[in-house]
Amino acid sequence: MEAQIMRIVHVEDLFLPDAGYQINILPKYQVKQGHEVYIVTASAEFNDSPNKQFFGNTNWEERDQVYTTCNEVKILRFPVARKKKLLGRIVQSRALFDGVKQLQPDVVYVHGNDTLTAMRFLWKAKKLKLPLVMDSHMVDMASHNRFASLFHALYRKLFTPIIIKYNIPVIRTQNSTYVERELGIPLSQSPWVSVGSDTLLFHPVTVEEKSRLRQKHHVPQDAFVVVFSGKLDAYRGATLMANAFRKINEIYTGRKIILVTVGSAVDDEGKAAVSEFEKLSGTVIMFPTQRYVDLAEFYQMADVATFPKLCSLSFYDAQACALPIIAEDNDISTDRLRFGNGITYRRDDLDDYIEAILKFESLTKEDYTRYAENAFRITTERYNYAILAQQYTDIIEQHVREHKMRV
Repeated sequence: MEAQIMRIVHVEDLFLPDAGYQINILPKYQVKQGHEVYIVTASAEFNDSPNKQFFGNTNWEERDQVYTTCNEVKILRFPVARKKKLLGRIVQSRALFDGVKQLQPDVVYVHGNDTLTAMRFLWKAKKLKLPLVMDSHMVDMASHNRFASLFHALYRKLFTPIIIKYNIPVIRTQNSTYVERELGIPLSQSPWVSVGSDTLLFHPVTVEEKSRLRQKHHVPQDAFVVVFSGKLDAYRGATLMANAFRKINEIYTGRKIILVTVGSAVDDEGKAAVSEFEKLSGTVIMFPTQRYVDLAEFYQMADVATFPKLCSLSFYDAQACALPIIAEDNDISTDRLRFGNGITYRRDDLDDYIEAILKFESLTKEDYTRYAENAFRITTERYNYAILAQQYTDIIEQHVREHKMRV
């Protein structure tokens, strides 16, 4: 069946044009597929978001324009109804919903089926008469709070019946049964399409280019370089990482091991870790948060990447640059590292974490190359947005066809 050209409107509660989330990458590839793509989101004045503070809070019009110019994706921002979140959720104004309707989209893709915005779209589904597609980024690790059980019950009662009635796809970005088990959404309506890496940006480089990047960032040529990218906080193991590299600096007498961090502290634990890193001059080199399009070179000059606790989407970008990963043995990291593309360490075990780092430093060239090749191969074959974007669009097109048949 011939592919249809669509006007796709993505709705994201707060779009950050410099980030590397799924919402930043998928629209770009859908434009390359020939579609007309918009992102509808909250205005830049909304400040109640740690992500916004992490990525910076100035020059929003300019940053939006750079994203639009580079990717041919139009961004429309609307004022929010409240300056603060309500129960952790952004309250969008009626103007956003009216703005979506005025675009006369072929389909509306609402990111995060459990956001208040998504729930309001579901409540309006009958009146809107537009094909709705949603996704879920939630897994059990991220869903623990005292109101979770109540929220799940209310969602199953009020919103899951609407999803089932209108056969709205809820695309799972994690290979988890959370949406069925907790929200009652059938897995038959919840296809899994992984997140991944933008391999136009993230890829391996030559030995000569790696050397040039180390020189550019004042990283010793002969060091073993471990890179961490992301928020420095309790959820991402800032303290464990600081303790590990302090101890390595004290006890290890082999080749110099250097930690490169790319990102800012966002809580007290992260700030404490930064204080420890500052005492390890020559062992830890810190860089501020980078634009997604500028991040690749920090992976490309490294030897291995680490994600001490929560494993972010940066996992795939590091692997696309042929970096093996050292990560905690939680379910997500264990699943991602089942291809001989990295190793896990026992949760909260400082000695085991250090041992994992030292293991990679001491690998033979042949063994290291095997890990690196596996990382690159798995990412380009399975987690490459050039491939994944088409899978997302196939689901959208199918739902649009089915919606036309019903109305």
